[in-house]
Parts: sequence; structure tokens; C-alpha cells
Amino acid sequence: MQRLSVSSYSHMAFRVRSLERSRAFYARLFGYEPFIETPLEHAALGTLTGGATSKAVLAMGLLGDKVLELVEYDGLPGDQLGFSHFGLRVESVDETYRRARELDAPVLVEPTDIEGVRVMFIEDPDGNRFEIGEFEAWPPAETAEPDATRLVVDFFGALATLDPGQILPRMSAAPRWESDGRVFEGQQGMRERIEQAAGAHEPGSVRRELHDVIAQGPRVAVRCTTRARTRDGRDGTHAHAFFLELHDARIDRVREYHDPGGAATGSSGR
Repeated sequence: MQRLSVSSYSHMAFRVRSLERSRAFYARLFGYEPFIETPLEHAALGTLTGGATSKAVLAMGLLGDKVLELVEYDGLPGDQLGFSHFGLRVESVDETYRRARELDAPVLVEPTDIEGVRVMFIEDPDGNRFEIGEFEAWPPAETAEPDATRLVVDFFGALATLDPGQILPRMSAAPRWESDGRVFEGQQGMRERIEQAAGAHEPGSVRRELHDVIAQGPRVAVRCTTRARTRDGRDGTHAHAFFLELHDARIDRVREYHDPGGAATGSSGR
């Protein structure tokens, strides 16, 4: 019988009682700086906590060259593990699930989508949990190809104009943008996304500072800060992380995360 096929180790996740305290601890010891901090609400979290809660806040950052996730649950008793696990990357979660059933593996959470990523959870005989998912190959093994970096930086420059004539030609014929649970598809969907942002902000006020642009092949990760002024005169500063995929030298897929733990004032216009 064929065993489970794993592409690579992905990440480690710890349940913490205070995200602020733990983030400061790992920053002091290892220079840990989350590139994503986002609220989570999913039925799978309820399964992992025995029904205690389905809400949490997740921070993701690098510890060395691997990802460390810190998870603070909303109302979880202190003696429960919750989301603590290590992550394994596979090509197909559904195929892995089928094989796991054939091998009589103890599946804790059946295949589901969390924040747009297909995952499942398995528990070993001692209660150690691991998450199996179709994760991005993050962090990349090498620095980005120069062309990919140039294309993405150029694309972010176009985004700041909020001009469809500048942005859409840099995207594929059928792009997809995911943000805050919403999905914009196709050139028309992207036009609606751009017009929504343009309607919320003063012309020429959007500025993006790119902190990290890291990629491998056609996949690029970006961490940045956005500053803008709304139509009613309020200034806002927001932290973002983006995962992009390129196709034929065009932006094809965008997954956008907003960091509520970053500096933020005013309204984002999202």
C-alpha cells in the first residue's frame, strides 16, 4: 500500500495565551517579526478545541528560514493544545486524505479550506498534531528571479495610481484577487476592485512602502505598508502581506492579507 507523499516541511504552530506577550518574546530572542497577523474563524478550530471556540488570531513570521505560527484563541481553557501542530506540504490534500483512510490514520479534521488553503489534520498516538496542506513553498529556498521582482515592483507602482489603465495591462486575461474573504475574478472583477479603492481615497494619496519582496520562480511574497487619505480627509496607515503568482509575465493570482497588529489609523477603504 502506498504511503503518504510529503513534499516538504512547512511550518510549526504554537498555541499561546497572549499573542502580544509571545510576539515580544520571540522578537527579543530571535528577531521574530510577523508578516501576517489576521483573525481566524472556522469550524475546524472548533474541532481542534473540542468545541470550546472557533475563533482565534493567527500571526505568521520567520524563525530562521522556516515559518512559525502563533495562535491566540478566544476563550480557550489554558490546558488545551488547540491549534498547536507542525505543518507538512503536499501536492493534493484530497489524495492524501484518501491514502490516510486506506492506512487507517487517525484523521482529526477532514479536508477543508482555511483562508483559501486546502488542509487536513492528523493526530499521532500521543496526541501530537500535524497539519497537512497545499501550502505555498514559503519561505523560498533562493532569492527571487530578477524579472519576477521587477514585474511585481512595477505592478505595485501601478496599483498606487488606482488607474485601471495602468493596472489591468499588467494582469493576466483572467486574474483572481482574494482579500478578506472576498474574491474578485477576471478583468471586470479587477476593475470593480480598483474602482472601489479609487472611490474611497483621494487621487494621488496612495503610497506603498515595500519592505520585503521574496520569490521563487513565478511565486512572489510581498510585505508592505500602505498610506493613504480617504475622500473625507482621514489619513490611514495599514500593514499588508501579499502572495502573488505570475503567468506569462503578468500578475495572475493575488492573495492579500491585512495585519490588524500593524500600525493603522483612519479607514482603509476596503
